[in-house]
Amino acid sequence: IVGEEGIHEELQRIGMRVVEDPEQEGADYVVAGIDRRFTYDKLRRAHYAISHGACFIATNRDATYPAAGGRIVPGGGAIVAAIATCTGVEPLVIGKPNTYSMAMLLHRCGVSPQEAVLVGDRLDTDVLVGKRAGLHTVLVLTGVTDEQALRAAPMEMQPERVIRTLAEL
Repeated sequence: IVGEEGIHEELQRIGMRVVEDPEQEGADYVVAGIDRRFTYDKLRRAHYAISHGACFIATNRDATYPAAGGRIVPGGGAIVAAIATCTGVEPLVIGKPNTYSMAMLLHRCGVSPQEAVLVGDRLDTDVLVGKRAGLHTVLVLTGVTDEQALRAAPMEMQPERVIRTLAEL
């Protein structure tokens, strides 16, 4: 796992064995996401496992995300990109903008896509997954996407509504 404690806990909760050293223990999967303690050694271990047949799974491809003080910081997608670059392998993305997780969530909640609204601050993941899953979409301009990016975005990433703050909901 190249990720934080939440990924470790969830995978262990469902019975997955998490290995620290794929060279010694072997690995069937490499799961990557946000990791604020990402190191070269983690990259090297992921490279080894994938190069020796492990399936590469990414939680998302968000290159950045908004942080405190209005800063934009590297996201899980930056880490996923590093692994993809050194291995030459593109991951199976199970999070946004893939609809797999969204379909599971809707099913679990007993909600149809037409009854749901996805509110997000990114066109390339939040709005895109909402549209792909058949949900109503709202872009909030408090995060990564600004009005210039919205105007330049392709039709498949255009939300139904745009708001400036969550208070407008």
